[in-house]
Amino acid sequence: MSYRLKPGETAAHMTRRVAKEQIREALLEIRSPETDDAEKVHQLRKRCKKIRGLLRLARPAMPKTYDRENARFRDLARKFSELRDAKTQLTTLDQIATEIPSTDSTKLTEAYLQARHLLQHERAEIRQAQSLKNPADRSVSSKPEPQSIWQDARTELQQALRGIDRWNWRDGKRGSFESLGEGLQKTLHRAHDAMRIATEDPSTDHMHQWRKRVKYHWYHLRLLQPIWKQGLAGNRDDAKKLAEVLGDLHDVDVLGETLRRFQKEGELPAGADKLIRHLDDRRNQLSRKAVRCGRRLFAESPAAFRKRCRVYWKLARTDA
Repeated sequence: MSYRLKPGETAAHMTRRVAKEQIREALLEIRSPETDDAEKVHQLRKRCKKIRGLLRLARPAMPKTYDRENARFRDLARKFSELRDAKTQLTTLDQIATEIPSTDSTKLTEAYLQARHLLQHERAEIRQAQSLKNPADRSVSSKPEPQSIWQDARTELQQALRGIDRWNWRDGKRGSFESLGEGLQKTLHRAHDAMRIATEDPSTDHMHQWRKRVKYHWYHLRLLQPIWKQGLAGNRDDAKKLAEVLGDLHDVDVLGETLRRFQKEGELPAGADKLIRHLDDRRNQLSRKAVRCGRRLFAESPAAFRKRCRVYWKLARTDA
């Protein structure tokens, strides 16, 4: 399914069509017996973010719908955040371990192995608490099973799908660029502000907020790219790269907080200090890289970018 505007398509039609496609794909992925739980979590959260990005683009034209549906998909994704973090922390820890010189001490290796054991244990507890396994995959048992988190997700998605045709546009300009231009500029302006704050104080929360704004802007570029592919391809690629760097940085931050908690609770051996220092070094590298990428991506002002996209939109309508 295409996460983009189609030639000659109105803004209102695109918004409804793309939302329906994302929800239907999410329902298929949840039901798939070939897909493991970790991938299902990843795909569902990604679908929710793409829908929220779509809603932000159209927000000025349908503010009430935005408030309701953005909250719906935000809350649905949050139900899976612990599961996502539990898996990602293991992956990030393994990646950091490959970057540690082989000459480093055995105590560091012991800290890595113990940290991995603790992360695996926490992940198993989260999976058990949330009854992650699909009802169709469970063996027959006389004992009652708690409701699956997937069953909740399917119900929420189906309700959202049924309501999309009732999404109403306030301004009545269903085909105009202005239905989307205000949302495009506002999201980009917030990304600029988030970068300024994160550059001045690169705390975990500030970098995470910047990451979220960048991802929304990236989604908007993907949706609007067909108005002039060559003109927006560079912005799209730069936004994707920056979102990936900030995503890696966020994963490092989440792991760092967990390792410090383990250390405070006396769960890690002496080599943990060195392991955490390696993690901090990786964070600093990613932070510097993010700033370099951000300065290039955000060299153009939000107002100028909106004006440029308005011209592309009109030209695309003329050529359609």
